[in-house]
Amino acid sequence: MRCLDFCSYTRYDYYVATKGGEFISEQKKMGRPTDSPKTTMFRVRLDDESLEKLNEAADALNISKSEVVRKGIDSVHQSLKK
Repeated sequence: MRCLDFCSYTRYDYYVATKGGEFISEQKKMGRPTDSPKTTMFRVRLDDESLEKLNEAADALNISKSEVVRKGIDSVHQSLKK
């Protein structure tokens, strides 16, 4: 049996980007809405020792590294008010 497949790549690219006739990028994400959305990205450089401390804290508290950083920011901010 021979298959006629001369422009399937064009249609494949189109159908990968769509779902149910709508473009995927236009659909909203599923999930629970957050009370305080985290829309800002902040990048830092860490030495190996600081990264190890961050990983240990996240593992010990069973939270994400981002949450450890947020808690650290809150802690420093509270100490400034005293």
